[in-house]
Amino acid sequence: MLQLMQTEAEDIEVRPLRRDEYQQLGELGFFEDEKVELLEGVIVKMSPINEPHNTLEAMLNELLVKAVPQKLMVRPQCSFALSDISEPEPDLAIVDRTGLFASSGALNTEHPSRAYLIVEIAWSSLKKDLGLKARLYAQAGIADYWVVDVDELTITVHRDPSGERRLTAGDAVLFKRGPEGAHSLRNDTEQPIRLLVISSDRDAPGDVAFYPDSGKVGLWGAGIGKILDETAELDYFHGEE
Repeated sequence: MLQLMQTEAEDIEVRPLRRDEYQQLGELGFFEDEKVELLEGVIVKMSPINEPHNTLEAMLNELLVKAVPQKLMVRPQCSFALSDISEPEPDLAIVDRTGLFASSGALNTEHPSRAYLIVEIAWSSLKKDLGLKARLYAQAGIADYWVVDVDELTITVHRDPSGERRLTAGDAVLFKRGPEGAHSLRNDTEQPIRLLVISSDRDAPGDVAFYPDSGKVGLWGAGIGKILDETAELDYFHGEE
């Protein structure tokens, strides 16, 4: 049955679940005793939490509460209205305190949809937090998104979401010279990728590229620009005897 569904999946048009429908299901008790979140219209089970995760979350929460001004609030593990089809529950989010109350002064029944900072603490969810969630938060315009790696005790900071772009085969991008052109490339797929990097700066630090289709090696930098045959291997002291 599963094999049949996978075979016919290309002919099936999937309709994503909307946030309002997801909330109605929750109110009816469909997710009782379950930790789930809505990502791109799909109900996703949340990863289990270990004690180091709890400790890091408590420490960061304490630090952020002390650091933010009174007009802001730190919300731990609360629902966030990311889009019409996504409602994640980030480990920490800094939001505007005034947006939590209606004009009447009563508590707002809608989840926040804007945040100054969102933090995900990753133990078993690192791939999802650096991949899918990073893309969704960027698309929603979240200005600061941190991913804390529990095992490595490192923080990956994502900023300037307007600069993120999804590339496909054949795309070409140009980056400015200097700090304003700083960039990174991320492969969110399970497959290896091939890319060609070209620089107009002949004084830039050396760079090496291998071309698997032709078996050639490219060397650039410090006034050198050469394409060599991979098999042209020499001993280190060749010609120096």
